[in-house]
Amino acid sequence: NAPIGDSRRSLGLALCQAIIHLLPFYMIGYGVIHCFVEGLRTDSLYLMPGVRVSQVLSGCLILLGVLLVGIFAEGRIYRHE
Repeated sequence: NAPIGDSRRSLGLALCQAIIHLLPFYMIGYGVIHCFVEGLRTDSLYLMPGVRVSQVLSGCLILLGVLLVGIFAEGRIYRHE
């Protein structure tokens, strides 16, 4: 029998691993929706004509999420044993 603390620790570790692997997909989804919604706004801050600051930041969030998906897929940060 494993002590109670070990089962809680393994459950906590599994939960953290699940959150870490879902985070990039959340970032991509949030970035896409935020970019679309910001395109509908009329009171946006523009970097230059036609380019909104919030859409650029959303694009960066999407790129970061895609990068993290690629890193996790290659196993650079976390490798499940």
